Amino acid sequence: MINNWENLSEIELIRQVILKRNSELLPLVDFVDHVPLTHDQRHSLRGLILEEFLEEGVNKEYDPNSYGLRLEEMIDYLGRDM
Repeated sequence: MINNWENLSEIELIRQVILKRNSELLPLVDFVDHVPLTHDQRHSLRGLILEEFLEEGVNKEYDPNSYGLRLEEMIDYLGRDM
């Protein structure tokens, strides 16, 4: 789980998850909200956030915890048309 995630902006949380999961894709985060990302680029970022969600964002019953709910928001955020 990313430390202090409650206080991070959407972009900063995305940045921290991508840094943790696959830092090679980190440059793409700088383009979010500034330059349209391709479908494949958004899909790649969403996939990494989904990995974080599945490992850290659910409880033992597989219900989203508060961190998981925030990650779901980020997945939706990257899924919208930009």
